[in-house]
Amino acid sequence: MTQATPNIPTSNKQSQEVLRVGTMHWYHWLVVSLSIVLTLGAWYISKEQLAQKVEERFLRESDRVVALVKERMELYENALWGSVALYDASDNVSYDEWMTYSNSLHLDKTYPGINGIGVIYNVQPSDLEDYLARERGWRPEYKIHPQHSEPEYWPITYIEPAESNRKAIGLDMAFETNRYTAIKKARDTGEAQVTGPIVLVQDAKKTPGFLFYTPFYKNSRKPQTVEERREHIEGVIYAPFITYKLLQGTLAQSNRHVSLAIRDGDEILYDEHTGDSDIATDPNPLFKRKITMRMYGRTWVFDVWSNLSFRNTSSSAQPYMILIGGVVIDALLFGLFFFIARSNRLAIKYADKKTVELRARTEELEWSYSELAESQAQLSLSENRFELATRGTSDGLWDWNIVTDEIWYAQRYKTLLGFKEVEFPNVFSSFTSRLHPEDEADVLEVFRQHRAEDQSIDIDCRMEHKDGEYRWFRVRGVTEHDDKGKPVRMAGSIQDITDRKQAEQSLRDSAETIRAVLENAADAIITIDAHGGIETVNPAAERMFGYAALDIIGRDLDHLMPPQHQPEQDGYIQSCLKTGNAWALRVGRDVVGLHKDGMRIPLELSISEMVIDQKQKCTVIARDMTEHKEAEAKILELNASLESKVWERTAQLEKAQKELVKQARYAGMADIAAGILHNIGNVLNSTNVSATVVSDKINRLEVDSVAKLAKLFEDHGDDLASYLTQDPTGMKVTGFLATVAKQLTQSRDDLQKEIESVRNNVEHIRMIVVSQQKHARYRGVHEEIDVKDMLDDALKMAIESYDQNEIQVIKQFEDFPPVYLDRHKLLQVLLNLFQNARHALRDSDQQDMRLDISLEKVNDHRIRITVSDNGMGIPQESLPRLFESGYTTKPEGTGFGLHSAANAAKEMGGSLTAHSDGPGRGATFVLEIAITKDQKEAAA
Repeated sequence: MTQATPNIPTSNKQSQEVLRVGTMHWYHWLVVSLSIVLTLGAWYISKEQLAQKVEERFLRESDRVVALVKERMELYENALWGSVALYDASDNVSYDEWMTYSNSLHLDKTYPGINGIGVIYNVQPSDLEDYLARERGWRPEYKIHPQHSEPEYWPITYIEPAESNRKAIGLDMAFETNRYTAIKKARDTGEAQVTGPIVLVQDAKKTPGFLFYTPFYKNSRKPQTVEERREHIEGVIYAPFITYKLLQGTLAQSNRHVSLAIRDGDEILYDEHTGDSDIATDPNPLFKRKITMRMYGRTWVFDVWSNLSFRNTSSSAQPYMILIGGVVIDALLFGLFFFIARSNRLAIKYADKKTVELRARTEELEWSYSELAESQAQLSLSENRFELATRGTSDGLWDWNIVTDEIWYAQRYKTLLGFKEVEFPNVFSSFTSRLHPEDEADVLEVFRQHRAEDQSIDIDCRMEHKDGEYRWFRVRGVTEHDDKGKPVRMAGSIQDITDRKQAEQSLRDSAETIRAVLENAADAIITIDAHGGIETVNPAAERMFGYAALDIIGRDLDHLMPPQHQPEQDGYIQSCLKTGNAWALRVGRDVVGLHKDGMRIPLELSISEMVIDQKQKCTVIARDMTEHKEAEAKILELNASLESKVWERTAQLEKAQKELVKQARYAGMADIAAGILHNIGNVLNSTNVSATVVSDKINRLEVDSVAKLAKLFEDHGDDLASYLTQDPTGMKVTGFLATVAKQLTQSRDDLQKEIESVRNNVEHIRMIVVSQQKHARYRGVHEEIDVKDMLDDALKMAIESYDQNEIQVIKQFEDFPPVYLDRHKLLQVLLNLFQNARHALRDSDQQDMRLDISLEKVNDHRIRITVSDNGMGIPQESLPRLFESGYTTKPEGTGFGLHSAANAAKEMGGSLTAHSDGPGRGATFVLEIAITKDQKEAAA
């Protein structure tokens, strides 16, 4: 059949023109690019403006809430000062006058949140009898309570309304610190004051509250000084407040979008963040703010959070709508350019065909439009039907017409699965196709039974989210039947319960982990019930004591202890069960256990309390210490051997020292020998300290941990690889090995340092002897040294570790490069000075012993070292002879230390001087020595 062809020009020139115009040019790409940039810019500006407005709104809301509280407190303050004015205007206010005045205030209407208003008089002990006689004249039952040790009384005399505050009448404010402190502060300042957080005696709920005081004075005037105010104080007007009632009367919760908590120091006055208030608390608030405010002598901290109402009213999709709209426009614009280009290229060839198709399409569109209008009418009906339901629930609703097999999914239903409206077809297969393969059969069977047997649907199943993840949903539904009982309609909802399922799985995993830990623990773990009987034991306990679990469950723990140790363990268990106080037993105690075969087992026992389902229990953890005790014995044996050798060597050195002194005196060299031995004795003290440190560190080596690890490897020798890679306990061995290795490496490094110190000390002894023997024939050997390091080394040798905890050492060292000096002569002088300072400090009565050491450069060829202490001091008559050979101020001294030090200073081209203001006023020694800059100059 031939179709009519429209009269369209189709010349080659026109075709080429159409093709040229339809090609995508650079300006088309420029327009698209600029449109994208404008879209992103508009989205970013809109998002930032929205965020700024939301934050500014929160700041206004929080300022308004705090201002309301401050305004309300100022209102109450005005009421209290008004009552003070009543007392200032009258010489004596009677109870009837006070009651008339307080009733005229209409507290419940004018001052909502106030608990009452009253008068507290200041009563000195000398006026107590007259005060009680006056008050009991019209109310015989009146008394001041409770008793206290303060030198004055502040009893509540009047308070209205009296009935609700009856327990407060006669209550003495001096009995409790917060009340008493605030009332004295109001008296001394003459200003309104509030107390710290207290519990009012009239508050049955025992919630936080406070008291508000305003003072009034005798003669109706406010004194100008603190002393006058204390002397003329007559009393205070006060108001008790229960904080939550105060804030209920202050804050209109229906108009607030923030929640509030108020703290005074570390104590909570009011808290809406706990979820117990009417405020819809946001567990993850958009904004938090902390406002600190001085409140009548106290510092109140306001923690303001945005709540769910704030979140709901602050959310806006405007930026994202702008972004989405811009992207859509950009896509349409690009599509338009591309379509125009492509259409124009094909326009000539397909012009006739497109005309015919266009006419057919027009008819189809007209038909589709009529269908669309009908569909829109049906859609409008459906939307009206479920609008209220979908608006009031967070679940995803669905409605299935069984007769026509038409189904409707609410937008929330599709959103829960990650889809937009148009992405999720309204067909039943949209639901079934997203079911997890393992759940599909069960869910469809439930739907079948629901239709056939009129049962309600309530089933948990997994459905595939748009992102490919399977999430857990609770599917519920009910059926509507016609007059003949035939199901015609089914409706229900889905609820995302993934978080609940994950929490349940987490609990199961935790229980499984705990079970694995108990079963694989190397220590015995035993639980004791409230009656002292064994309730559970782990496999390690069965292995340790040789009993099967069923043989000892229900028995007392005594069954696992020798008879002589049973009373002590009974006391621990009873202390845990009766008092719940097992903190003292959490640290392991050494006890003895009893194996089934009668063998005694050394144990380290720890006991702790726990409460499960409101039932008190005790957990006993027993560790087998057999290998530890054996290793400990070996260490003690090694330690004893090492100490024996150290003391033996020390005795030999001391013997040699005495022999040298004797020989030196015989040879006429007493001066040189005494100097040598004095310096050797100083170094020997440091050597003994290092030996003690080595012994202590050997005792602390992780030998028992390595032994346990070896035992663990021995127990799993057959399956060691799988145990280390698959078993939960075995997989921790690598981390444990790393920890032990780190500790052993640290201990090795520390021991090496101490051993190196011993070596250095021995080398120093040798060099001292050699230096003293040859000093008459040779000049000292100069080496490049860092004087600061030398000072630190000498300090360590001269002052033991326990002295460093008692003596405060103050160092002031200038920075300059290393210099060439005679190392051992300098060390000889420093050791003498530091040892003498140590003795002077230890022999003094100073509580804060102090040693000051300074290092400074005098010039390019000279340095100065100053050593000062606040110890015994030096008598003035001893200073001229201080450096003479054989002269000493100490009963056990030889008089050769400072003499040899002064000689060594001279040999280094310097001097050693001393100064003291007298006994008990410390001493200062100044060492100046010549320095050289290089080896060549030192050798010259």
